[in-house]
Amino acid sequence: MSWQKTPTLPLMDMLAYFVDLALAGTPPDDMPTADKLCTEFRTSPKTTYFGRKQLAFVSPIVAGPGWFAIGNSAGFTNPLISPGINAGLVSVLRAATLTLETLGRVSAESHFPPAARYQYVATYSAGPLPRLALLNKVWYNSFRDPRFFECVLTCYWVLGLGDGSIYQQSLTQADQSWLLGVGEPALVDFFSEVLPLIEGPCDGKPADNDVVTRVQALCRSKLDTAAHLCPVPWSSILRCYDDSLVRVPGKTNRTERISDINLVQCTGCTKWRIMRLARCYYCGTQGQGSNRLCANLPSRTRVRTAFA
Repeated sequence: MSWQKTPTLPLMDMLAYFVDLALAGTPPDDMPTADKLCTEFRTSPKTTYFGRKQLAFVSPIVAGPGWFAIGNSAGFTNPLISPGINAGLVSVLRAATLTLETLGRVSAESHFPPAARYQYVATYSAGPLPRLALLNKVWYNSFRDPRFFECVLTCYWVLGLGDGSIYQQSLTQADQSWLLGVGEPALVDFFSEVLPLIEGPCDGKPADNDVVTRVQALCRSKLDTAAHLCPVPWSSILRCYDDSLVRVPGKTNRTERISDINLVQCTGCTKWRIMRLARCYYCGTQGQGSNRLCANLPSRTRVRTAFA
């Protein structure tokens, strides 16, 4: 990874400082602004952060006694939502924890307790990893036709909500946070049903209309079943739909419902910032982020949501 025109060390110092503030319980409005942090740590404002992923395709497979395999042990990349990378990050955290535990043991004989080392790996390999792989396939195939993406993604939002209770007895809370909804049986069932319908060659041609109709009908039935679980004011989030996620002909803007919108454009730097905070996270402009002020915003104020 690299930070354009910026040495890595100041970047890591800045991230470490920010993490320390978070661990100390610093309120969001008392955090240094992004602009101030970049200047203080000389990480060059207005630069681009990017990951060099091409190495993933030439990495040798490394595995064997004493090694902890991460991901597929040969690199992984996904330019869309990256469930594979999410799975790998959890493995990295677990590997780091096991390394510290191993280094802290007194006797060499106790360095590799098989039960403790493999129980977690077996649990993760049997459940989350196959489900993340299923998510990966559904996500990619949804891009074959915009009509697939439109309805499949909506089901993902709704059916993926939950606490991942299926994994509560076997994985830590930190692990569950990387699972992107695949701990919800309803979402996995939906993915298993919809994948055979949307799977096909990426040849740039639109999908058959009959297939699209079947996918849309399946998604509608899933949404109708789950509607009572998450009553969301979708009309204030999506430009073309009502609260029941039904397309409304002629509707091209979100229904104005200020209390449901959580981002507003900062008047100081024009970046989109969180409404409930008292100041802009980037430039520090005050006085346009509290809930009290948001309720009084004029109708012409430009707002959007995190889903935009």
